[in-house]
Order: sequence, then structure tokens, then C-alpha cells
Amino acid sequence: MKVVAGPASPGLGARVAEQLGAPLLPLETRTFPDGEGYLRIHGAVEGEEVLVVQATPTAGDVVALLQLLDASAGARRRTVAIPYFGYARQDRQFQPGEAVSARAVARAIEADPVFTVNIHSPQALSHFRAPVQDLDAAPLLGERIRRMGLRDPIVIAPDDGAEGLARRTAGKGEWDVLEKKRLSATEVQIRPKECAIQGRDVVLVDDMVTTGGTIAEAARMLQRQGPRQVLVACVHPVLAGNALDKLHKAGVPRLITTDTLERPQAGPIPLEVASVAPLIAEAAKKRR
Repeated sequence: MKVVAGPASPGLGARVAEQLGAPLLPLETRTFPDGEGYLRIHGAVEGEEVLVVQATPTAGDVVALLQLLDASAGARRRTVAIPYFGYARQDRQFQPGEAVSARAVARAIEADPVFTVNIHSPQALSHFRAPVQDLDAAPLLGERIRRMGLRDPIVIAPDDGAEGLARRTAGKGEWDVLEKKRLSATEVQIRPKECAIQGRDVVLVDDMVTTGGTIAEAARMLQRQGPRQVLVACVHPVLAGNALDKLHKAGVPRLITTDTLERPQAGPIPLEVASVAPLIAEAAKKRR
């Protein structure tokens, strides 16, 4: 198997190649004066097994993925890993005339198989024409959290939608879900449903942190209940705009995340990064 790391995932692609003990094919990219992108894979792919690793956070990254698939069309077998599938939000039509973006992107991907990682909407998986498997990075987050030496830690989901992720991240550890209780017309209380958190290290976990506003507000309200500290964990560090600043101002000392999206380490709070490379490499080996 040979690995091609797309322009959105150069570091992760290299780590996957290392895990597989496979060659990483050089990729040449450039942009024409009119903004059109050019892409070329250096190295033989004809008749080979090729694994393409490319996240799709932007429209340009989607186009790059399609170019990578076209450039590797002569491969005997093409496996595609999309660590962050950035067009999963619009997975159905809510109003007449809306594009189902997840369907449009998924149907354009020709591979066997396709791997995603904790896709935002599982409904989007039904739109792929290729065999697809959604990989779970929760145990990797959990392992990273356990190695941090936290004091009596508890993993908490900010809402019912993240309950399964919190449970899988905690493993054999303790976990809970936040619930909202309206105290008055202007005051809302957020607290765990079952567990006390006073004096404990709390880890709020969700599938992604985008703008950071909602998770920062949850962290700020939990601080009033006397935990030792409130950390945040997520699979996908989208971190749009000043998301890290919001977490910092809410008293979050660090963010535990993965490398499904490649983000700079410099910022107001440090990032603890668990790589999904072993997860993708193991899945690719099993499907060969």
C-alpha cells in the first residue's frame, strides 16, 4: 500500500504511512492566477493499492480530494480516509430548494472503502455509494485523558447528543451528562444529572469545538460548582475565529483533541493531541 497525504492532512497522512510502514508519495500543489488549484501525485500508482488521507473542512479541500481520486484512478484499489468530513451538517432537505451537501459530496467520492472519523451526522453515511465505515476516536481521547494524571476525573457530555461519546471516552471511568434547569425567567442552572463534581477534574467532551461559545458557557457555569478544574475535549478541533480565546476566558486550562484537523499549537491554551493515525492505519489493514 502507498499513502497520499492531501493538502489538508499532510501531517496525519505522514503519521498513517509511518504506522503502516508504507511509502508516502510526494504531492505537488499550486494555485493558478485565477485561483484554480493544481495537484499532482509523484510516484507510481498504476495497479497499486493507494490510501488517500484528506480532510474536507473547506470547499477547496473537497475539490482537492476529488483531484486526488482522479490522479489515483489507475490504482488497483483506492482507500480514502476523510478524518474530518466537513459537509455533514446539511444531511437532509429541511426546506424546498436546499442542497443536501452531505449527499452531493458523498456521492462524488469513488473508493473502496471510505473511512470517516466521528462524522458529525451519522445520517450522512447513508449518502455514500462506496462502502463506508465511521471510526471512533473516543477511546484515543480517553487514553490521553488517563495519561494526564487528573484528580478523580469525570467525563461529562454537554447534552444528550454527546452522551455516547462521553461514555466511550470515559471507558471504565465515571461519566455524566449536563442538564439545564430554569430557576427563573432570566436564570438557568447547568449541572450534571447524577454526579457531584466539587474538588474533581472535569472533562467536558463533544465531537467538535467550532466557535467555542456553547462549550465555554457550559465550562463557566460548571466552575461555580467547585470543581478543581474544567477541561474540554473534542475529536475535531475546528476552532473557528477566536474559539480558543473563549475557552481561555472561561477558565479552561487546556484542550484535549485529535489531529483530524491540523491546527497550530500556539494559542492562549495548550492542546493535548492524540493522533488518529493508528485508528486509520488499523482500519485500512483490516479492509485490505
